[in-house]
Amino acid sequence: TLALQVVVSYVIADISNLAMKWPLQGDRPYWMDPAVRQFGHNTCEVGFGMPSGHVQVTVAVYALLVVAIRKRWFGALVAGVVGLTALSRVHMGAHTPLQVSCGALAGAAIAFLVTRLS
Repeated sequence: TLALQVVVSYVIADISNLAMKWPLQGDRPYWMDPAVRQFGHNTCEVGFGMPSGHVQVTVAVYALLVVAIRKRWFGALVAGVVGLTALSRVHMGAHTPLQVSCGALAGAAIAFLVTRLS
C-alpha cells in the first residue's frame, strides 16, 4: 500500500542519510567560511552536511506521492515544496547547493527503488 511505501521510503532515506554523512564528511557552509552565519541559534545541524537529510527525506517521500496521485498540479506543488526546502537549507547556511542536490538525487533514487520493489 501507499502508506507502507511512504514509511519504508522515509526510514530508508533517514538511515541511508546518516550512513552517508560520515564517509562523505561534507563540511557545512558556516564551517568553511566565517562570513557565512548559520540562521538561528537553536538548530539540529551539528554533524556533517553531505548530503542534505531534509531534502533527501522530502524527495524520497513526496516523489512516491507524485507517482501515486499522478496529477500535474500535485507534481508542480511538490516541485515547489522541494525547491523551497532546498533553497531554505542553503539560505540558512546549513548546506551548500551541492549538498542539497545530492540529497535530492539520493531521495529520488530511494523513491525509485521503493516503487520498483513494491
